[in-house]
Amino acid sequence: EIGTKSGSVHRVELKQFSGNHGSEALAFSSPVGLVSVLPDNSQTDWTMIHQSKNSAEFEAKISAQENYHLSYVLDTTKPLLNIVLVNSSDNEYTSVKSALFSNSWSRGDQLTERNNPMDFTIQQREQKNGKIRHSHFGVQQGKERIVPRGTLLLALSERHFCQIVHFGGAEAQTTLLPAPKGIITALSRVVFDGDVSKNVSATVYFGPRDFFYLKKVGLENAFPTGAFAQIGLILLMVLSFLSGWTHNYGVAVILFSVLITCVMAPFTLMGYKSMKKMQTLKPEMDRILARHGGDQKKASPELMGIFKEHRVSPISGCLPMLLQLPIF
Repeated sequence: EIGTKSGSVHRVELKQFSGNHGSEALAFSSPVGLVSVLPDNSQTDWTMIHQSKNSAEFEAKISAQENYHLSYVLDTTKPLLNIVLVNSSDNEYTSVKSALFSNSWSRGDQLTERNNPMDFTIQQREQKNGKIRHSHFGVQQGKERIVPRGTLLLALSERHFCQIVHFGGAEAQTTLLPAPKGIITALSRVVFDGDVSKNVSATVYFGPRDFFYLKKVGLENAFPTGAFAQIGLILLMVLSFLSGWTHNYGVAVILFSVLITCVMAPFTLMGYKSMKKMQTLKPEMDRILARHGGDQKKASPELMGIFKEHRVSPISGCLPMLLQLPIF
């Protein structure tokens, strides 16, 4: 839902997800608007000039020489909203050099505040090596935070759902603003793209904060994932495949457990064999320690000799267990 005069997105429904009453679509709204776009440092009153099922267009005149065109186009196959702001003035001169994106998010999932924290995730490009890095910011009531360096992508999220703004390759200057309780807000300033086109664009995602949903729309890198998370995603894909095959998550979990046990069996067997060898050597190890009065340092050379002779290592029983830890 977009305001005809404000040109702001006020409300979004995710029709695939039910709300509190089971049948209603899960809805998100904000008293300050979920998304709004304005020419920076200007008083702008938008006029709607066209609307359809999947798009809306607005015009604004901020001076005798400067006209602006704002369009929202909803992707019909993905939960994406494409936004373009164009300086449509014929005159090359323009007093406005950038656009101001305002984004906010309020909880739609009716979990308690403790179980449903709200936060910001910023994606930036390192100046030295050009690598992408993520910065995570919690909500600080009553405090404004200016994000250093340029923002390529901004995510406002709760535990299970989020709004993600991708600035189409441009680097925005983002400020995280203090907001009423239960609402998070950010302002991002984007410089117009050149003197010829004089436009800015962004793509906004509304939906689950879920890797597989985000991957479908090309935003799987919006939230950072570590090495353990990558292992977890692979296992989750296997579990999802089994559930799709069996059409029953209970059976899928049982099959998944059996599969993981079989895959881990060689490591488990290695650990058991190593522990068994150590048990057979324990009487001899005890005699060596007793001969040196229990001094581990003095007995160490003889103990290492025994380990080398029998081709066993004191850590070989633990190593297979350490390899299994990321899996489990």
